[in-house]
Amino acid sequence: MTPNEAVNNAIAILGQGLDAHIRKVMDPIIGGTEWPVVLRELDVNRGKVGYEYQSHDVALQLRMVTERLGAIGFPFDKGDRNRTMSCYGGILRIFRKRWAHNDEFSHFDATHFLDTVRIVLNHIGDGQRSGDVAAVHASLVDDLVKEDAEPAVALDVHAVDVSKAVDSDGCHDSYIPGELHCDVFIDPPSFPTFGQLSPATHETRWEPWDVSLMGDPDTLDRLRTKDSQQKVRAVVEDIVDAEAPIHIERLAKLVGYAFGLKRVGKDRVKSIVHQVGKSSVFRDDFGFVWPENVEPQKWLLYRSCAEGERDFDEVSPIELANAIVAELTGKGDAALDDLRYAVLNAFGRKKVTKNSRLQFGKGLAQAREFGRVVEDGGVISLAEVAGSGAGLAAV
Repeated sequence: MTPNEAVNNAIAILGQGLDAHIRKVMDPIIGGTEWPVVLRELDVNRGKVGYEYQSHDVALQLRMVTERLGAIGFPFDKGDRNRTMSCYGGILRIFRKRWAHNDEFSHFDATHFLDTVRIVLNHIGDGQRSGDVAAVHASLVDDLVKEDAEPAVALDVHAVDVSKAVDSDGCHDSYIPGELHCDVFIDPPSFPTFGQLSPATHETRWEPWDVSLMGDPDTLDRLRTKDSQQKVRAVVEDIVDAEAPIHIERLAKLVGYAFGLKRVGKDRVKSIVHQVGKSSVFRDDFGFVWPENVEPQKWLLYRSCAEGERDFDEVSPIELANAIVAELTGKGDAALDDLRYAVLNAFGRKKVTKNSRLQFGKGLAQAREFGRVVEDGGVISLAEVAGSGAGLAAV
């Protein structure tokens, strides 16, 4: 058994176990509605497009157990002070991205992945599938230590089929047949609205990416090698999924921390930024990085935070534009100084500085460019939608 074959089998087993666990946790919350609906609702608010929402998609399963689900919060970490699902699920997300991009895994990588899968399966009480992963691990070890061994025979683990299907990243993912398999294709006309997941102001809480240690600094020293590039790009894409829009320098620093650096110097930032350009993300004119499937003009969220949680110049002008529109909603207009103070306060800023004034100005300019606000004599108002009454912002 090769490392990649071991990862294939473990992902298939993990998908079966996670689907059952997600249904068990979410059914009392969403009343039997298929759980991928929750992610679709959140993604619509976030401006994410182009996903297929299928319950057997391991990428979506890992999103469910690691991301904040709107006002529902983190149901899979409820009562768990160690946040086991969020922490270990974050590591699994990065490994799954590498697998979906057909990266080559070393025996060490595969062993790390299998051990993490077992931790998650044991945590959710799925000892049987944890044992199945242990069997995969044993086969991997046998292949490594027995040089004269016969070719490995494919494991019969609950008839796991790792034939390929397109997943939500547009890459290949494992298709898992059996009792727990249920394809969920959600058409927009039948898609329900959960009020608790769609705040009218499009406000949500800032949730920073949890730094997961994915290697040591030697990985960043070897960025000319394909293996190191694959590892770094997978981490880049996971961070962007979690924090987008994220400023390029913050992104580079988080990548450095994920590979054991305590300080990320300019040369390191430069080499990591080069890998960002090779990843499945895009960088806007303001220096903020987004997933490929997000249209910034349709991304309507802003993420409030407390003082000291985020640097104000690390808040995208597009996010500031959204906060400006939210602040004006219900008021219709506001004096420039009052509006600036209110928006800064939403991001934990108590004082107006030169830098914060400049960054707010970029957000206001972006709101004007999108046709969402107008300014007259120092008063900012919501723009009118053609054919509607005053006070309805164009989006």
